[in-house]
Amino acid sequence: MPVICCFDCQTACRGARAFTPTYLERYYRGSSAFVKRFTLERELEWHDGCVNTIFFTPSGCNLISGSDDQNIVIGDWQTGKVRLSYHSGHENNVFQAKTMPLSDERVIVSCAADGRVRVGMLTEAGDPETRQLGYHSGRAHKLALDPSSSQVFYSAGEDGVVLQLDLRAAQSDTPLLRATGERPGRPGAR
Repeated sequence: MPVICCFDCQTACRGARAFTPTYLERYYRGSSAFVKRFTLERELEWHDGCVNTIFFTPSGCNLISGSDDQNIVIGDWQTGKVRLSYHSGHENNVFQAKTMPLSDERVIVSCAADGRVRVGMLTEAGDPETRQLGYHSGRAHKLALDPSSSQVFYSAGEDGVVLQLDLRAAQSDTPLLRATGERPGRPGAR
């Protein structure tokens, strides 16, 4: 399935003013006029399955995508050139993939429908080494990064648990929060 880029910017990685995520968020958040100016830039034929996630790297030059084909692709969204494609190690659809802050775009964390949270570390040769860091008892849907940490991040899954994960640990899935589904003031609430 194609990754569709709708961002109309000829100068983002080449010009004097790079369109970083912080810049875009600060100046264009909620701007319907900005969104209406989007045009189809190109279709990226990087995956064989439904694309579930895209993430612009901090430089703004590369796009990371994850798919039902369980692959993670890093590519130049402007040229469409794939820089690296690798099997994530997940056994089901990849729902999110992001680069860790302060990692020179060489550490990619991901979560998937198999409930696993994994990390892929790119070696000097460019080959990824992947390993599992944590596990949810249902699908793992979201990742949250701390922009000041290159080691710690968070995942959330259908099990109602938010895990704090640490790249320095062999297996690090410390529950930080567990949602029970019960609300205060309702029958059965504690």
